[in-house]
Amino acid sequence: MKVIKLIFLVLWSTLSFARASVEATLSPGEVVLGDSLSVVVKVTHEAGDDPFVSFVPVNAEVIGKSESVSTRAFLQGGKLVQERVSTKTYELQPVKLGYVHVRQIKVDIEGSVIRHRSLRAKVVKTAKKAKDFFLRAEVSKEEVFVGEAVDVNYYLYFKRETTMHVIKKFPLLKDFLKRFEIPRAQRERVNVGGELYYRQLMYKARAYPQKSGEVKIDSLTLEFKYADYNRRSRDIFGMSMQFASGRYRDRTLRSPVEKLKVLPLPVEGVPASFTGLVGKHNFNLTIPNTKVIVNDALEARLEVTGEGALEKFDPVRLFDETYFESFDPKTEVAEISALETKKIIDYTFLAQKSGEVQKRVVELSYFDPEKREYVIKELQIPQVNIFGSGSKSETLSSTQEKATKRGAVNVPTSQKADGLKLIGPIYDNERSRLFNINTLNYLLGFIILIAILFPGIKEVLFAKRKFSTLSKKNLNYKGIHDYLVAYFPQAPSLRDRIENSALPPATKLYFKDLLAKAERNEFKNEKNSLKYDKKHIKEAIRVLNESR
Repeated sequence: MKVIKLIFLVLWSTLSFARASVEATLSPGEVVLGDSLSVVVKVTHEAGDDPFVSFVPVNAEVIGKSESVSTRAFLQGGKLVQERVSTKTYELQPVKLGYVHVRQIKVDIEGSVIRHRSLRAKVVKTAKKAKDFFLRAEVSKEEVFVGEAVDVNYYLYFKRETTMHVIKKFPLLKDFLKRFEIPRAQRERVNVGGELYYRQLMYKARAYPQKSGEVKIDSLTLEFKYADYNRRSRDIFGMSMQFASGRYRDRTLRSPVEKLKVLPLPVEGVPASFTGLVGKHNFNLTIPNTKVIVNDALEARLEVTGEGALEKFDPVRLFDETYFESFDPKTEVAEISALETKKIIDYTFLAQKSGEVQKRVVELSYFDPEKREYVIKELQIPQVNIFGSGSKSETLSSTQEKATKRGAVNVPTSQKADGLKLIGPIYDNERSRLFNINTLNYLLGFIILIAILFPGIKEVLFAKRKFSTLSKKNLNYKGIHDYLVAYFPQAPSLRDRIENSALPPATKLYFKDLLAKAERNEFKNEKNSLKYDKKHIKEAIRVLNESR
């Protein structure tokens, strides 16, 4: 009985495998490095689960996949059978010269595994005949310095009509600081090795190498469609005529990896004013108003234009803290053209005391790769005059008032000498008290008793309560936001609330700067220090209470 069962299982397994077949191909048999190959696995099986295909590529990587299914029905032994053909196509990209192997091809269908033999294709450096398509990266310079700008252009060369270009994998350029652009579709006619091609720019980058040595220009993977025409000739009425028919086919190309030689910057003769910029640059400083008063704002703008990596240029220090309180400068990188930029740095200073800030010269330097030397530029900072006083002077009346509060009376010497010249009587300090301590305690107790017995009296007593202050523990975006919304005038934005308030200019600048830093900490994950300035906080409390 066991033998019969075993024979039955073997026959059933054989029949199940006979119902499914696998056919795998690798084409073309010879491919140029940088071009692609196609692995087509066709599985014929009865309708049911979708087959799972797996294989191991050697000296290649999978860059694309597509699949299609067709179904037909027929009678077999008086039974309706549905047959399905699943075709899975994989796009492979060779990694280096030699051979591409596709091994361990397996198809898992409804619990059964069908294996296929390994496939192989040859990878060569150049084609025997001119290719119809190729993709490559072209570098504007063969040798550059660290931080020097180099243009990297990725071109598609083609002889047949192409359309629907899609970049499947962008170049990383991890050893570079880069700006990139995807240009408009514009083609030109060029001659390559005696062959005429159309050329179209697919991707453009301006890159700044960040380390010396031999660095890689990464490859770009492009997918597109091309017209595949078949021409046939026919003899009609004794005349030979040609007809063209065809369709668009998919194609995927990857550009070869290029190498770029990067030289280190010279270590000899590096000036202390070196900004880190490489290439020619210009520096332009403008200060609209060079005459300000104490507690007034002074604004300045520095514009830097050139071919270097301006993103890494740090703001220059214009004034020290002797006369000005400085706020964090605001920076912006503006586009001049597609890949050319300029950096704009806006400064804000607050005049603290009167004086004359002498004009001076600040040196800024960059490295010129053409001359292979450091070039020093001078930034002229004009003279600034600050008017007013940085501290309040006490008047005679305020001095006498303080002395009176201490119980002392200032009597001029002439009045001491002549009693007839006294303006008014001098009262003894003890006798001039209206209440002693006991009377004051009785009065406070009476007020508290009235507040308890008559709750409505609280609204009268505390009608002029003071505004809350912004505490140090609430010095974050949420705390600042809630404080501005609760106490500052109504306005479309938080900055408009600050601007529409009656705060002095210095306090407005403080709150605007505090809000800007808190926003960057909250939404850009920066770690800016939020300074708690008691002077400006108290000033805000005073102004808000007075304006209530």
